[in-house]
Amino acid sequence: MTKKRINMKNTVIATMAVAALFAGCSAENTGGDNQQDNQVGQLYPYSFETAIIEYELQGNVEGTIKVSLDGNRAAHETNATAEGEEVHNILLDLEDTLYQIDYNAGIGQKGPNPIYSELQNINPEDRKDFLTKLAVGTSETGNAPEPKEQREIAGQTCDVYERKGVGEICLWDGIPLYSSIVIPEQGVNYTTTATSIQINPEVPESTFEIPSDIEITEV
Repeated sequence: MTKKRINMKNTVIATMAVAALFAGCSAENTGGDNQQDNQVGQLYPYSFETAIIEYELQGNVEGTIKVSLDGNRAAHETNATAEGEEVHNILLDLEDTLYQIDYNAGIGQKGPNPIYSELQNINPEDRKDFLTKLAVGTSETGNAPEPKEQREIAGQTCDVYERKGVGEICLWDGIPLYSSIVIPEQGVNYTTTATSIQINPEVPESTFEIPSDIEITEV
């Protein structure tokens, strides 16, 4: 049972990581001279400066995820119940470094962000395809797959893709607004759906601070 709970936690964290890694392709979709001027120096060129997206988890993981985006930084806080166990985690994507923090255990891990580093070596016009393929879970060469349909979620239109072996994902400007994860061998079956999107809100600097009472180890 312990092993299954650990896997469930890791799956929740993986969902959070998806939002972190694919939240940056909107410039390829929207363009605009003013936007380009405003986004100089940003690896992830959003069509906005900041955003806060709230998600609902349903299935054998129940709870919420709050994603705060500010430039190249992202914070993904999960409050959920999995297998009867309370989960309170946060994933901090601070450009080239990722922090994974378990508030209930009082511990965290720090490591490099390989996607951020890889994007620095990819031409801006190729990043959208790269991130879409990564979100969908395909390693095939060539262009990203075409979406199978579109949906309206939290007031935005997103493109639906099949995720190899685990479910589907709906991307809006590269940001997942919906994902389903089904992994029978681990007893995992749940969905993540955006319920609200705030564009250009004020995001407190404390959102991206490492809690002082958390023991961080480097991996």
